[in-house]
Amino acid sequence: MEGLLVSINMATFLIPANAGTQEGGFAYLAPLLGLSPGEGVALGLLRRCRDVLWILYGLGYLSLTEGKLLLVPPAMELPKEGA
Repeated sequence: MEGLLVSINMATFLIPANAGTQEGGFAYLAPLLGLSPGEGVALGLLRRCRDVLWILYGLGYLSLTEGKLLLVPPAMELPKEGA
């Protein structure tokens, strides 16, 4: 099923972010495995949620590791006495 889904995604590469093609592919291919099209769409949505969770994890890690460098204020120079 994964191989067929990849071919559907490659055939619809012009659609931005493959919006809806993954879910439609699962709905189309689900009866081949004895599932209803609704269960195929649910499987596609669960897969999208997994992708979103990994993206959020990556952004959180990036903000924790690299964000510290952006939040540290630069060291201020004190005025010299007698100047």
